[in-house]
Amino acid sequence: MNTQALQDPIKQDCFHTTHKDHLLSDFPDKTEEHRTKLKTSIIAACEQTIGYQTKKHQDWFDENDDEIEHIIDKKRKAFQIWQRDRNCATKKKNNAKAEVQRTRQLKKHLVDKKAQECLADTHDAQFL
Repeated sequence: MNTQALQDPIKQDCFHTTHKDHLLSDFPDKTEEHRTKLKTSIIAACEQTIGYQTKKHQDWFDENDDEIEHIIDKKRKAFQIWQRDRNCATKKKNNAKAEVQRTRQLKKHLVDKKAQECLADTHDAQFL
């Protein structure tokens, strides 16, 4: 909601009157129902009087600035070079971890498969 609009006294008075119109005169017995109806009345009053806040994103740099474009291009080229580097220690470490995980998954799959075969051969659940 656009709560900044409530700084204006006219909007604030309009919100209060609209909110009073939306409030119920009878109160429900259950607290949850009362809270829900109160919340709905507040949201309805806000929608009618102050509306929703719109966000405007501002660019942090000018796209036409040659110096910034040059820096971004250098960064992209450095990243591409790093991606193509097969001797990078970090990549080797991550690949080794992935290999260990794949090996564990294969081993688990083989053990599960073997157990299923044994169970099917013996038809005996006590074997496992």
